[in-house]
Amino acid sequence: MILSMTTKAPKLFIPRQTLSEIEHLCMNTSGAGPAPEVCGLLAGHIKADHFRVSKVLAMDNSAESDLPHRYRIDAQAYMEAERSFELRGLQIIGIFHSHPGTSAEPSQLDRDYFFPGWVYLIVGLLSGGLTEHRAFTKFVSPADAIIEVSIQVLDHEAAPW
Repeated sequence: MILSMTTKAPKLFIPRQTLSEIEHLCMNTSGAGPAPEVCGLLAGHIKADHFRVSKVLAMDNSAESDLPHRYRIDAQAYMEAERSFELRGLQIIGIFHSHPGTSAEPSQLDRDYFFPGWVYLIVGLLSGGLTEHRAFTKFVSPADAIIEVSIQVLDHEAAPW
């Protein structure tokens, strides 16, 4: 169940250039058969229920050979990325991944594996080269609710707090 919040909705602040980088990564998959999901980490800061993306890091999809409509980030690669971001004063605040050939609506599998307190940016790769961006977060209460996060694209690096 995705809840919609009318007051104090969570926001994702992301520089236009960073969003373009994510879109480029998601659109440039290769290989035969169904395109695998592309995934990566979002790093930055969280303040209250707002997320500010400063850096992204594409990650290898270790589930690619299992099923094309899944992503998995290797635990060792995740820990190395986390250490690298921490050295730069950043924290991992979420994940981005693509939905090749479909909308940016989270699948049931996505919802089941969302970590509470992180933001999930989904890039739907639609027909005709069109894309759709949506973001979500999971709250522990009420009942593991999934909330859509509004995306505020910035023309500069600094997010207004």
